Amino acid sequence: MAHAKGHKVDIFISYARKDNEPIGASAGWAEMFHNSLETWLIKRRGLDDLTIWRDTEDLQGNTDYEIAI
Repeated sequence: MAHAKGHKVDIFISYARKDNEPIGASAGWAEMFHNSLETWLIKRRGLDDLTIWRDTEDLQGNTDYEIAI
């Protein structure tokens, strides 16, 4: 359950998939940002039911986002 009334997710991370390419052995910036944000908000702030969404399935332009998200 999202904290934002009427929505399924609280935070939507938007990024270009090509900009999330791994950097050497490290994950891409979007993945690192998502993990850091989740750690800070959920684990350190105690927002256990906070929902963060980021496309990890390579959605296409013809995807019904309301269903996918």
